[in-house]
Amino acid sequence: MTAGIRRQLGRAAVVAMVGAAGLVAATPAYAFPSNCEVSTIYEDGVGIGGTTKCTSGTGTHRVGIHCSNGQDYYGDWKNTGTSSTRVSRRECPAVGVILSYRWLEARS
Repeated sequence: MTAGIRRQLGRAAVVAMVGAAGLVAATPAYAFPSNCEVSTIYEDGVGIGGTTKCTSGTGTHRVGIHCSNGQDYYGDWKNTGTSSTRVSRRECPAVGVILSYRWLEARS
């Protein structure tokens, strides 16, 4: 094989690799909320619920809470952002039922 043919084959291989890399890079990635905060809602010094707020990224988030009655409850799914309408909130369902723990759920 001559040097000119090898050079052309080498260029074709590089072009094929760059083209394939471009296809991989163009594939959309799944994105999730980021810069998230999980907080407790207090009433008279006792935790009664929770909130989540995510100010960056894409997708949605919600708060999950576990209450002293042994049940799990969830806030509404919210988009990311900084306005008060982007906060997911949930309280335990009755007086005397208090928060055991809270968590954030996110999806793309």
